[in-house]
Formats: sequence, structure tokens, C-alpha cells
Amino acid sequence: PSTYNTTSLGKYTIKKKKVATTDDDSGAEVDIENADDLADGTKEGEKAKDSAKALQCLMWGRQICLNPYLFKCSGLTKEPNGKDYVEKSPKLLYVMNCIAGIKKYHEESEDSPFMSGQVIYMNFGVSAFTLLRDYLTEELGFDVNEIGIISGQGNYIGKKRYDNKQKVQDAFLGRVKNTETGQYTTLEESKRVKVLIGSEAIKEGINLQDYASVLYNCFLDFNPTDMVQVEGRIWRQGNAFANVRIVTPLMSDCIDVFMFQKLEDK
Repeated sequence: PSTYNTTSLGKYTIKKKKVATTDDDSGAEVDIENADDLADGTKEGEKAKDSAKALQCLMWGRQICLNPYLFKCSGLTKEPNGKDYVEKSPKLLYVMNCIAGIKKYHEESEDSPFMSGQVIYMNFGVSAFTLLRDYLTEELGFDVNEIGIISGQGNYIGKKRYDNKQKVQDAFLGRVKNTETGQYTTLEESKRVKVLIGSEAIKEGINLQDYASVLYNCFLDFNPTDMVQVEGRIWRQGNAFANVRIVTPLMSDCIDVFMFQKLEDK
């Protein structure tokens, strides 16, 4: 980490090639280490280098918008805890404040005592998902088993890891499957996952609509089709709520607003 003046969250790592599946994050965006390596002395090589540098700058801007800890030249050299990580990012802090407000509403409501499901989506910073879980439990008062994670780096309910993301999905939907009969039974409210943190792995093969009321898209994809696909995880038939919210937190004076406008135009 010291090589890049950052913590392990912003450290560049070379990913090994592997066959992509719907359960991994192989399509998640990664940084370009050195754009100069793309130039081979030809005009085409120079064009590739220039294009790569433009994309590199774009990625750096997006990293900083999401969380400075994810930028390899942030100057943040102390490994963060959940509180440090969230409070360094206005975007993530906004999301957490929204979730805290919804949690408080349901706790104080006689008409709607059961908390609606919250989905936090981002296609970057997957290694920091556990820090978001820590913040939700330590600062917002959730039980650790009320937090689920679905990503290529592991699927979790609380701190227990599962090989199959469907287990986490079912806990978020408030049900459990009997492996012998194939039938579902309803989970106790205290065991239902209230907040799901997901990466690209939730784009396909996952239905989250039953109890979900809000999806927070914290990291815009380049392709508008991908955005629609993510939104479709909760915005679909079968939802218990008449309305759902798709929240896209944007940072002013940065690449966020430009990307959102372009995606809306498309």
C-alpha cells in the first residue's frame, strides 16, 4: 500500500483471467495501472494510450466520488474501520442516513412495524462491503444477521458465508427453503435480512422485490441497460409496496453528474 500512498482498499491488484459467471464480479470495473504500457510506437498504439488515459482519469474521478479510500493516491494510509470509511464519503453517508431514517420510521410506526428492505448497489469497492456491514451494525444498531452481502468475493448473512447467493436472497425475501420438499416457509421477522449490499452479482438471477422499498445505486454503470437491469431487482411485479424508490446519490462538481446526464439521454 505504501507504494501508492493509500490503504489496501486503493491498492492496485492484477486480476487473473477466469471464466465469467453470474456469481462473480469479473465484469466489475478495474483500474488501468499504466496507460503508457499500451503504446508500442505506432499511431494506433498512441491512440490506444490516449484513450486509456482518458478512461483512467474518468475512473479516478469515479473512485473519489464513491470513496477517497478507493483511490490509490488518496494519501489515506491508515486502514479504516466502518465509521471511518462511511464518513469519508458524503455519498455513502447520505445512504446510511436514509436507511437510519427508514429504520426509525418503522420502529415508531404502528401501521408499518416491519422494516422494508434496503438494497445498496455498487460495482466497485467490493472489498469494502464488510465495512458497510460494520457501520450498519455498530452505528445504526442493526443486528449483524440483518445484513446480507452478495458479491463475487462471497455471499454472507451477517458474518456467515454461503456458497449460494440464493440463500442470501431468500433471507432478504423473508423465507427459507426446505431442501427435502422444495417448499418455502416464512422466516421470523428478527431473522429477515433488512439491508442487502450487492455488486454486479445481483444483476441477474436475483429477485428482491417482495419486501424491498429502496435501491441505492452508488456507482453508475456506463451502460444504461445495466442500470435498468439493477433497478429491476426491486421494481417489478410482486412487490408488497405500491411504490419503490430508486435513489442515485450524485456528487456535485464531479463526473457523477455528467455520467448521469449522459445515461438519461441514452
